[in-house]
Amino acid sequence: MDDKAATSEVIRALLNALGDEREYVRSSACVVFGKMGENAATSKVITTLLNALGDENEDLRSCACNALGEMGDKAATSEVIRALINALGDEHKYVRSYACEALGKMDDKAATSEVIRALINALGDEDEDVRYSACVVLGKMGDKAATSEVIRALLNALGDEDEDVRSYACVVLGKMGDKAATSEVIRALLNALGDENEDLRSSACNALGEMGDKAATSEVIRALLNALGDENEHVSYFACEALGEMGDKAATSEVIRALLDALGDDRYLVSSSAMKGLAKISGKGSSNDRMVGLLNALSVDSWCLSPETSISELAVRRMGLDGAFKICMKKYHLYYLETLSADQLISGFFQTGNVDWLPVITVAALLQGSAVTVTGKTIVVYGSKDPAVVNAFSLNDRRLTLKLVEAFVDQAKRLDLPRELPISFVMWNAVESSSMI
Repeated sequence: MDDKAATSEVIRALLNALGDEREYVRSSACVVFGKMGENAATSKVITTLLNALGDENEDLRSCACNALGEMGDKAATSEVIRALINALGDEHKYVRSYACEALGKMDDKAATSEVIRALINALGDEDEDVRYSACVVLGKMGDKAATSEVIRALLNALGDEDEDVRSYACVVLGKMGDKAATSEVIRALLNALGDENEDLRSSACNALGEMGDKAATSEVIRALLNALGDENEHVSYFACEALGEMGDKAATSEVIRALLDALGDDRYLVSSSAMKGLAKISGKGSSNDRMVGLLNALSVDSWCLSPETSISELAVRRMGLDGAFKICMKKYHLYYLETLSADQLISGFFQTGNVDWLPVITVAALLQGSAVTVTGKTIVVYGSKDPAVVNAFSLNDRRLTLKLVEAFVDQAKRLDLPRELPISFVMWNAVESSSMI
């Protein structure tokens, strides 16, 4: 017997079991149909499960709701959806809860105005599990549920006695983004930031972040700054993320200082999100102060820094090569030198004519395992990426090229590296090429 035949035989047996006089047998058959999901979603099975929704046993009705939900959009007929809406008014709380969940698993087919109205009513259910399930389903429906009526109902849910309902109402408002960014919603989320429940506080921070610059009032920014110091790391994490999402409006010196302080937080979630936040905001404070703080953070434990939010990229973008160099020399952090490419440093040297770049260049090349050659008028840096060419004579400065070569030679001598061995950070032909300049 092949799998298809075996499945058909099992389905027939389960359909018969749904007519058994024993309640536990009927319920068990529903449970199995739920586990089979779409594989059992035949018209006959769906019709039988619809009939089970009218059974006098509440466990069977609950299991029937669950089974229809597990079949997803294959069971999402208008008749099934109407039956599940009716089940939202069932006297038994578990039936109502499973009916909510089933509607949430039927995707867009269940995102009708009639279903949304029924879910709004469910937000006022006497049972907290039903109210929570209604929030979850409205969140899954996304923009289709982002109506003024739903937003008002979610605002009411922010005052729910159950903390899970309050928290998920925040989550749903966040998913609705700027559509939910009314002054009334923002005030309610600000109040939620002072709730004793940490999940609600973190959800409120996240929701404000999802609303972006539309929620970026001075009051919101102050509240998020306070949330950076929350004892719960998830609250602080989402506060950092939210400030980053608010763009220029949050790019004040006060915010930047707070995020710089958060870079030194010993909680990974907080320090990493602070880095991302700093990378996102355009920044209106002192560039030097900002970059000093970034580099100071490197002296702590900077494993939070990822290639996507490279400190070197941020430094160069915000300060320019010369500004980044000055801070680098002031702090001299090796991690920074490992992430700022040698060709960028060499370019900065030729742009500024500042010989203080030279020790930074040689150390960076050594740390990165880069090779630097000078041949005629061309400087080539060989590293982990494709070779990078720096044309020193675009600035017509032979003296600087000689200084560059001498710096590498001096470091090779200090490290006592013999000429006949390959040197990872500078090739000896650079010395010989200097005579050609």
